[in-house]
Amino acid sequence: VDASLFNFDLSVGHTTDVGSYPAGRNHFGLYDMAGNVEEWVDDWYGLYPSTPQIDPGGSPTGVYKEKRGGGWFEDDNNFAFSAYRTDTNYPYTYYHDIGLRVVKINIDPKKD
Repeated sequence: VDASLFNFDLSVGHTTDVGSYPAGRNHFGLYDMAGNVEEWVDDWYGLYPSTPQIDPGGSPTGVYKEKRGGGWFEDDNNFAFSAYRTDTNYPYTYYHDIGLRVVKINIDPKKD
């Protein structure tokens, strides 16, 4: 994997500023969707439904919170992508490579 695309495997040794990897920007124009920090998400961990879903909500309760992606500390780049999820995360857990991803959406009121 090209280390110019995202921060993983202790290549920098800490988190990096948003936009530090412009070559890793995805086709939606989003930066830093891989690497840097694992992402806490709002969902409780649960099994995926067996039938196709459109934007399913997470389980309303649970023991473990879901985490997505992998951070700068991950030594296996397969875990660094936003689709990867883990299931053993108590909501009070703290790690040096867990954070949040914030997305700003520009909505043009002139367009439908």
